[in-house]
Amino acid sequence: MRTIRYLAGVVVAVIIEFTSFASIAEQKVIILGDDGYAPFSFIKNNQPQGIYVNILKEVFKKLEGYDVSFQMLPWKRSLNEIKRGTGFAVFPPYHFPKERPYMAPYSEPILLEQVIAICHNKVLKNERKKWPEDYYGLKIGTNDGFLSPGPDFFSAAEQGRLSLIEATNTRSGLRMLLARRTDCYVNAEMSIRWGLLRLRQAGLYDPGLDQLRFGAVIDAEWGYIGYTNTDNGAFPFKDDFIKKVNKIIRAMKADGSINQIIEDFFEY
Repeated sequence: MRTIRYLAGVVVAVIIEFTSFASIAEQKVIILGDDGYAPFSFIKNNQPQGIYVNILKEVFKKLEGYDVSFQMLPWKRSLNEIKRGTGFAVFPPYHFPKERPYMAPYSEPILLEQVIAICHNKVLKNERKKWPEDYYGLKIGTNDGFLSPGPDFFSAAEQGRLSLIEATNTRSGLRMLLARRTDCYVNAEMSIRWGLLRLRQAGLYDPGLDQLRFGAVIDAEWGYIGYTNTDNGAFPFKDDFIKKVNKIIRAMKADGSINQIIEDFFEY
């Protein structure tokens, strides 16, 4: 009987030790995401959705030693968390080291996005290829905290050469454009196309009546995971995490996994 009790005690001790080891080995990590940047990252039915979400889910499946979850927030709030050092990382910022000195390093680039202006047909009656000079005098919408229109654009807005109207997300930005509160709207081309498709399905956009078309191609930007550099050592696992994640992203780009995830997303 003593032998049985002893063995039972050993088994319990081993289970406790194994559970303790597993909890130590699996570092819990929260990654912040933009909740209003469809089709790249957004919330639907209280769940993270989007192309970047699907890519990063696959990345984190392959990541050993970490239990990663998403917290989707408005973009500006996510950036504030990174700036304060209370947020570990955020997706999908573009690479703006001067404008966001609190964010470094950036991950391996994940996805190339083309940034473009979409305007009412009448606005583009005269050719407007030069950005932002050809758009002076217009009301231009873009998402709050979205820096891709460029420093010349924001400088022109401060000088009153054009009017900047910020939206909380792509849907609201396009709704303002359709309501003629803005003349043009600037965002990633894929995000604009996705947003217009959803508005059309909801009966809120009629291509024949609204007559929108694309104007200036402003830039092409890679999307990344951006990490805080103001945490004062609060995330001691950061270097190891970044190294492992970058290796996985590189492998997924090389073997075509990321392109396949994008194709699967639009088929779905």
